[in-house]
Amino acid sequence: MGGDRRRPPRTRRRLLERPDRARPSARLRTAPPRPAARDPDGGAAPARGTRAPTRVLLTYHRALLDERGVHLLLREFYRAYARGGTLPGRERRPDVRDHARWLARQRTEGARAYWATAAPAPEPAVPEAPDDGFPAGDSGVGRVHRRLRPPQTTRLRTWAAMRGAGESSALHAVWALLLYRAAGAVGPVPVSFGVHLSARDIPMEGAAGIPGLLGNPLPMTVTVDPAEPVAGLLGQARDAALDLAVHAWVPADRVRVWTGRNPDAELFETGVVFDNRVELPPALLAELRAQGVEVDAPRSISAHPGLPLTLAARHDADGGLALTVRHDRRCLGDMDASALLSHCVRLLRSLPDHRDPQSAVGDLLELLRGFEVPRVLPRPPVPEGPDLAVLRAGDPSADTIVLVRTPGVPMGAYEALARHHRGPERIVSLRAARPGDPSSLPRLLGAEGPGRLVLCGAGPGGAAAYEMACAAAEGTVAAVVMTGVGSGTGCARALAAGLKSVRAGSR
Repeated sequence: MGGDRRRPPRTRRRLLERPDRARPSARLRTAPPRPAARDPDGGAAPARGTRAPTRVLLTYHRALLDERGVHLLLREFYRAYARGGTLPGRERRPDVRDHARWLARQRTEGARAYWATAAPAPEPAVPEAPDDGFPAGDSGVGRVHRRLRPPQTTRLRTWAAMRGAGESSALHAVWALLLYRAAGAVGPVPVSFGVHLSARDIPMEGAAGIPGLLGNPLPMTVTVDPAEPVAGLLGQARDAALDLAVHAWVPADRVRVWTGRNPDAELFETGVVFDNRVELPPALLAELRAQGVEVDAPRSISAHPGLPLTLAARHDADGGLALTVRHDRRCLGDMDASALLSHCVRLLRSLPDHRDPQSAVGDLLELLRGFEVPRVLPRPPVPEGPDLAVLRAGDPSADTIVLVRTPGVPMGAYEALARHHRGPERIVSLRAARPGDPSSLPRLLGAEGPGRLVLCGAGPGGAAAYEMACAAAEGTVAAVVMTGVGSGTGCARALAAGLKSVRAGSR
C-alpha cells in the first residue's frame, strides 16, 4: 500500500480490511475467528526511539460469534500470552455446550405470556415513506458517525441517572421519538424497534464469560405520546429494557411463532445496539506492559446488521458517546442517514435541559421543527420464486453447491458465481421456508448421485446457511462456505475461493 501517511486513519483501516473481507470462511476447514497481522504504515520506518506498531485484524462471522464473545476471546488470548501461552488454572470453563443444555431446561410458559402482551403491534409506527420510483441511493451499506463529547455524555448520564435510568434508555427514548416523527404519527402511537441484548446475565453459572453467539435482538415497544412528560417516556424505555433482560434467552424466531406471525416477516425494521464491551483488567495490562507489550482498546468494524437501519452506540477512549448509523442504501440515502443521526445527537444533547418534571415529549419534537424529515423507503421485497432452482446442472457424481437465499444477500453474487464457476459441481439456489429450516436438504442429498452437499452464503445468507447446517442431520452437510457483505462480484470470487479449498480438502 506504499505507506501513504497522507491518508486519514479511517481510510487506512479500510484499505487494511479490504483484502481480509474478500477471503472466504469454510466451516470445518478454517478457524471461525481468523486473525491476520497488518502493517498499518506499509513497512515505513518508525520514528527514532519507537517501535513499529502492528495492527491485528480479527475476522469472524456473525453466525458463529457476537461482538461481546470476541472481546471475551481477546481477553483470554492476552491472559495466555502474558503467561507464555498457557492460561492459568486447569479447570473446565463453561462454554456454548453448557448454554445449550441450560436452554433445553427452560420452561417457556412465562416467556409466552410476556410476549403475548409485549410483542409489537401488527402495524407499529415505522419510518416509512411511499416509494415514488426514485431510489434512496446506491446499493450497499452506508455508515455515518457522530459523537457526543465527554462533557455532553456526562450531562446525559447524570440527567438519566437522576430519573432512575441509564444512557441506553435515553438513547432508546430518542430513537422512538425519531421513528414516531418519521412515520408522521399523531397522538399516542406504539413504536417498535429491535434492541440487541448480550444474553449473558442469565441465571447460569459462568454465563458472563462464555464466547459464542449468545447475543440476541428482540423487539422493544414503547408508546410515544406528545402530551406525556419526557420522564414518562424515559421510564417506559427503562422498564421495557428490564423486562426484555429477563427473556433475553428467547430467540426472535420463537417470538414470531408465539405471536402467530409469518415466519418470513420481520418483527422490527430498525435496531439499536448499545455496546458494553469487556474491559481488559488493569492487572493484565500491567503484566503485558512489564513484558514490553502495549495494547490498544479493540475497534470494531461491524458488518451488515441485516436490517435497513441500525444505530450503534459505544463509549470511546475519551469517555464520549460514539454513535454510528449503518443503513441499507436501497432504503435510506447517505444524506438522509446523516440528517437522521444529526437529529438524534441534537435530541440527546438537549435532554439534560429538560429538568422540569412536566416537560412534555412534544417540547422535544419542537426542537426538530423546520428540519426536513429523513426519507426512508420500504425494504425491497424478497423476490418470489421457487424454493429450489437449479442454476447449473454439473456432473451428477460431483458435489452439490447449495446457495442459500435470504434477504440482504448482495445483488448478483449468486448469479455471478453460477455463471463463472468452472468446477464439476451442480449448483442450486435454495430458499428455506423458515430461517435455518433444513427440511429441503434431504431431497437434495443423493438425488443426483453420491456427491456431498456444500452450503454457501454471502452476508446474511452465510448465517442462514450455517444455521441450516447445524440443524440438519449429521452427515447431511459436508461444509459451509461463508463470506461477508461486499459487491456481488467480490462475494462471488470469495465464495469461489472457499469452494476451491473445500474441493482440495476432499481429495
